[in-house]
Amino acid sequence: MRKKFLCILLFLLMSGCGFSPIYIKNQKPVTFAKIEITGEKEIMFDIEKKLNLQVNEKDERGYTLKAQIFQSLENSTLDNRGIATEENLKLNFAFQVFDKKNIVIYQDNLFKEKKISVTDNLNYNQQIRNAEKRILLDSLVNIVNFALITNLN
Repeated sequence: MRKKFLCILLFLLMSGCGFSPIYIKNQKPVTFAKIEITGEKEIMFDIEKKLNLQVNEKDERGYTLKAQIFQSLENSTLDNRGIATEENLKLNFAFQVFDKKNIVIYQDNLFKEKKISVTDNLNYNQQIRNAEKRILLDSLVNIVNFALITNLN
């Protein structure tokens, strides 16, 4: 008897807490009338491909996405000879979403960074940079997609 009462009480409390799932199967995908991404060509092409955003110029909501993506690479640790042993790779993605009336309805500035060890082998260093850049880019894409879905639906 006590367990039943506790279960019913718990159910009543949980049903009134305001919880709603983030991912809903019936949620519409976010579509844009126009997408403008500027920045370094290689990264710009990669992020546009990975975001996989739908473009429909006749969309009733008429959202416009304007974004900038930049990469920076800085020496972060030097040895006693003054030679870099670590680099700091940063990706910065700033974006704004405009409605039909060109009013900003959502904006964000996201960045990811990673420390990378540097060796004497330049080819290896470049391969590591590219691999880490892809990982950071994937992480940024996931965050941007999540932000767009949760804020524009």
